[in-house]
Amino acid sequence: MTRQLTMQDFVNRKKKAKTHDEGLPTTEISSLVISSQEDYRSLDPDLFSQDSSIAGHSSDIGHFVNDAHLPKEKRVHPLQNPRVPDKNYQFPVVADSSGKKRKFQHSYLQEFPWLSYSRLPGKEGGFCRYCVIMRKRMSGREDQNLGALVSRPFKRFKSAKEDFRARQNSQYHVLSMAQAEFLLAQERGVVPIDEMVNTQLCKERGKCRKEEKEYRRRLHPIVETVILCGAQELAFRGHRDSGPLDLDSMPANGKESNFKALLQYRASGDKQPYKDIKTAQKNILLTSRNVQNQIIKVCGDEIKENLVNSIKQAGVYSVIADSTTDISAHEQLALVISYVTEGGHVREDMLSLIKPSQTTGAALADEIIQCLKKLGLSLTNIRGQGYDGGSNMSGLINGAQAHIKQQQPLAVYTHCASHRLNLELGRALTVPGVRNMLGIASEVSEFLSGSAARVQVLEKKVDEYVRDSHKKLVKPLCRTRWVEQHESLRTSDIF
Repeated sequence: MTRQLTMQDFVNRKKKAKTHDEGLPTTEISSLVISSQEDYRSLDPDLFSQDSSIAGHSSDIGHFVNDAHLPKEKRVHPLQNPRVPDKNYQFPVVADSSGKKRKFQHSYLQEFPWLSYSRLPGKEGGFCRYCVIMRKRMSGREDQNLGALVSRPFKRFKSAKEDFRARQNSQYHVLSMAQAEFLLAQERGVVPIDEMVNTQLCKERGKCRKEEKEYRRRLHPIVETVILCGAQELAFRGHRDSGPLDLDSMPANGKESNFKALLQYRASGDKQPYKDIKTAQKNILLTSRNVQNQIIKVCGDEIKENLVNSIKQAGVYSVIADSTTDISAHEQLALVISYVTEGGHVREDMLSLIKPSQTTGAALADEIIQCLKKLGLSLTNIRGQGYDGGSNMSGLINGAQAHIKQQQPLAVYTHCASHRLNLELGRALTVPGVRNMLGIASEVSEFLSGSAARVQVLEKKVDEYVRDSHKKLVKPLCRTRWVEQHESLRTSDIF
C-alpha cells in the first residue's frame, strides 16, 4: 500500500525544487497532486471500474472543459482527485487521416502525469488537467490558441508523445501548472500564497526580460540594414528574396536582394550578427519579407509621428493635395502639410497617400478630413488649402475646398501657383511666335538626340564654337509640363 503524502513531504519537495536554476518543478508539482494510480485507488476505489458511471463522476475532466468561470472550490477537487481509467480499461479506437486505427495508451498517463482522460460522450479523449482547470486565469494570454488538450479532446495519436512534450514545454502549460500549485498550496496552508506568487512572477518576468533583450540584439543589425536601404533609396528585394540567408557565400553573388546582401556584408565583419543568424531557428531569423515590411512600417510611423509633432508645435498649417493615377491605374491622392518651423523656415511634408473610393468634391473632402483626424491634427488649425483648378477640388459649392471651409471658415483656398503657371504657359502657345519657337526647339532636340552619331557631332561643334561649355547635350522637351520646357532649353548652349 502506497504511503499518503504528508505536509512534510511537500515541504521537502519544495526545498528540493528550489535548487533548480531554470524551469518549474513539474515533477514535484505532479507529486503534490498525484503520485501514481495506486494513490488514486486509495482515494476512491470506484473510480477505476470499467463499469463505473461515466456522466456521474464529478472529477471527469470533461465536466470542466470550456468552463471559464469555475469557482475556487470547484478547481481544487479535480486537481486533488482526478479521474484515471483502470489499467484494464479499453480506450476507443480512432482512425487517423490515413485510415490507420490508433488509440490512447495507458503509458501516456504514466509518462505525462498532467494528462487526464475524459470518458464523457462528445468529449472522450485526452486533456491537460492543469490547462483546463486553470483556464480562467490563463485564457487569452498572448493570444494563444487553446486548441487540443484544452478546449477539445486530443485524438491525434500518431504523434502523441511529440505533441505532449511540446505542450509540456509551452509557457501556457508551465504557468497553468504554477497556478495550480499556488492554488493547492494555499488550500493546504503550506506557504503564504503571496510569497509564492511573487516568486513565480519574478521568475517569469526575468525570463521574459531575457528573451526580450535577446530579440532586441538580434533585431539591431536587421533594423539598421532596413534604415540604410531606405535612406539610400535602395529596393529591398532583388531577383530572388526567398530561401535561407547563406552567410558563407561572401562576397554576394549578385542574386540576393539588396537587403540580404547588405546583411551578409554586415555579418561578415561582425561576429555577433553572424553567430545570431547561424544559430537561430528558421522561424526566428527575422529576415523574412513580412518582418522587413513590419520594420518599414514601424520606421514610417516613427517618421510620421515626428513630423506630426513638428506640425503641432507650429500651431497652424495649410493643406496641399493633388491626385494622379499610379502605374496600376488606381487613383492616388497625395496629402501634403505646409507649415512654418520655429526657426521661421517653410516646410512642406507629405504625410499620406490616400486611395479615394470616389473623386467627387464631397468624397475627397471627407478623405482629407478623416486622414487629418487619424494623424491627430485638429481641423481648427487649418489656415489654407492649395489644390489644382479642377471643379471637384476648387468648386465654390460642391468642391472639396468648399466642404472643408464649411467646417473651418479660416481655411482659405488658393489655386496652386504651379498649376496656374503651367496653364498660362500652355495658353502662351496661342501666340504664333512662341508656338513656332517651341516647335522648332522640339524638332531640333528630337533630331539631335535620336542618333548617337549626331550626338557626337553636336559635342564636337559645341567644343569648337563654345569653348569650356559643359552644356553639350540637348534634353527633349517635356510634352505635359510646360514649366519643364524651360529647363530643357537651358541644358544646351545651342539655344
